Amino acid sequence: MNRSLILSIILIFLIVSCQRTNSKKNYQINTFNHSNIQYKPLIGEKHVFDQTRVPNSIIKVNSKLIVTELAGDTLISVINADEMTFDYKFGKEGMGPGEFYKIWNLYPSSEPDKFWIYCPETKISTLYNITESEIVKTYKQTSDDVLAVQFAPSYRNSFIGIKADGSYQFAEFSANGKEIAGFNTWEGYVEKSEDIPKNVISSVHQGKLFSNPQQNKFALACINRDMIEVLDLKDSSILSIRGPGNIIPEFTVDYSAGYPMALTDRETDVYCYYGAYLSDNYIYGLYSGETSINVNQNHSDIAKIIYKFSYDGNLVSSYKLDFSLQSIHVDEKESKIYGITTDENPGIAVFNM
Repeated sequence: MNRSLILSIILIFLIVSCQRTNSKKNYQINTFNHSNIQYKPLIGEKHVFDQTRVPNSIIKVNSKLIVTELAGDTLISVINADEMTFDYKFGKEGMGPGEFYKIWNLYPSSEPDKFWIYCPETKISTLYNITESEIVKTYKQTSDDVLAVQFAPSYRNSFIGIKADGSYQFAEFSANGKEIAGFNTWEGYVEKSEDIPKNVISSVHQGKLFSNPQQNKFALACINRDMIEVLDLKDSSILSIRGPGNIIPEFTVDYSAGYPMALTDRETDVYCYYGAYLSDNYIYGLYSGETSINVNQNHSDIAKIIYKFSYDGNLVSSYKLDFSLQSIHVDEKESKIYGITTDENPGIAVFNM
């Protein structure tokens, strides 16, 4: 074999090696487990409002708590957080202009006094000004981005979405709806992942999408696997926080519906991260640990643990709550946690950290 051919082979090998290294260098896994976790007990003060009967999610904008409802004539309540008094409601239920239908999530805005409302059925994102009590603008998914089942605005005039199908965990869409980037493929998340349809892997890792106030970090909090995956949009890096049980749900691929679906065992399925909150400095995970059959049939508590992580993936603090929650907002300046309770008479629980 001549020297030039050998050098060419070595060069090709080096290029391929560098490409493989670069493809993984922005992915970091941090694990933790139950051992040696010290929990700080938090006692909450619960507030119930007659005007809000089926609260679902919560976000704080300035001194106002925004609470959504699962159903009703008007779906959004505004609460004065300083006095914990009811202010007003808005958001008529419906499919028309200025109306909302099954609000899935609330997202912070980097603009003052504003926040985003996302409705998956109508595929509409709405920017609302809490000070002016008015809708600033709406965005309707129309083309490539219609495939996204969750949709959060970013700081660079784009949207980050979670798709029901596709190779990537996170997808970025331009303001005109074109898919412009994908982040972190589903390869390697389960055994023999190369032989499993990507929509099946995605469904096993389903959860809610959250963003920080600066709209540059996005987290997928997985409900069936104790994992939070955080995308830093500025450098396209991914932080994977795994624990405390390091649960990988068992599943089979089922084709009875005519397309591949993940079939899990409801007797053994465990609810993991039921919610999350991203501040500019920390990641808060609302953790359950209860089996789905206990929650749905035996009416056990949903989630009474909050883990606080740094953006290096290290566990900073652990809290054990006296109320079961389904949605949280953390005000680090006031050192308070606000949460929607899951008891028979749900309301807002306030905890001092």
